[in-house]
Amino acid sequence: MNRSRLAPGAGIVTVPGGLPVLRTAEGEFLRIDTGGTDPGELVARLTPGEGVHPDPAELVRLVTAFEEAGHAVTEPRRPPLTGRTVHLLGDPLLTEPLSRFAAAEGAEVHPATADDVAGLAGRRDTAVVWCLDSPVPDGLWDTADRLPARHTAWLRCHREGAHTWIEPLASAPATSPPPTYAGADSRRPPPTANSPPTGPATAPPTPDRTPPNRPPP
Repeated sequence: MNRSRLAPGAGIVTVPGGLPVLRTAEGEFLRIDTGGTDPGELVARLTPGEGVHPDPAELVRLVTAFEEAGHAVTEPRRPPLTGRTVHLLGDPLLTEPLSRFAAAEGAEVHPATADDVAGLAGRRDTAVVWCLDSPVPDGLWDTADRLPARHTAWLRCHREGAHTWIEPLASAPATSPPPTYAGADSRRPPPTANSPPTGPATAPPTPDRTPPNRPPP
């Protein structure tokens, strides 16, 4: 007998001391009134796991409500990244949780280094994901920018001060090549006499200044 699980694209976000929130497949966020049920029990019941145990009546009521609203399904769900390979490189602060999420969605995840990137070109059903918790040094992503032309997908993200840049997935070109990091970076408007000073992004932190690569308080 199949047990209902969250529908593809849906997820539950838990907040310590607060009500859990359902992110629907359509991108809406809805608060969940769990009544007397511990939110952790609901999450465990609606996500894949080992073992089948009788559910308390209150938990059954919640699961039924999810099913009736279309947020839970009983059919076996094929993870969306099944059959895909993801090569991850960059800063562990970002790549370690991303590795767990990609594996949970069915991907075969492998760590990689900058020296490995050129050898990954031409591998279909494969993506290279490179995430930095810092600005991008000149030329670092030049080799990776050439991956989509050889049918290997390429996703990049990096942080500059308190800002995070997550760029769209670049895949095999159809009618035009996908944008490269070098191309996007070259189109940034140059600083002018009226531009704000860049000192806070590079100078040592002070009590009234956000340290580089850290979100504001």
